Amino acid sequence: MSGPAEAGGLWLIKVYGAKVLAGVAAAALGFAVLWPRNAKEGVGRIAVTIACSAMFGDLALAAVNTYIPWYITADDPTKFPVYAMAGLPGWYVLGWVMVYLDRRRGNDVLDVVREAKDSLK
Repeated sequence: MSGPAEAGGLWLIKVYGAKVLAGVAAAALGFAVLWPRNAKEGVGRIAVTIACSAMFGDLALAAVNTYIPWYITADDPTKFPVYAMAGLPGWYVLGWVMVYLDRRRGNDVLDVVREAKDSLK
């Protein structure tokens, strides 16, 4: 017998399932192109990619619907690639931040901020 807890869990999977699966697919694409240096960075990149897919997928879908209105309808399964593409920038931005901070290891926060400010001039 299914109760309210099971129904809530199924609703959560229905709402976020495609977004999470698209984030996992985007993370797999990221692994295919740019392998992380260690397991901790890999787990962080997977988490950020899934979060970006879930957070920015609807925004990306709205942008696609604005410019290509015939492409996707409300319950169309072809929206999956849009969610995956929304997660990919998170993979690369986190990788860039990790490399940037790793190169400045040993500097304090003020040195890093000063160097970033000088590079913008």
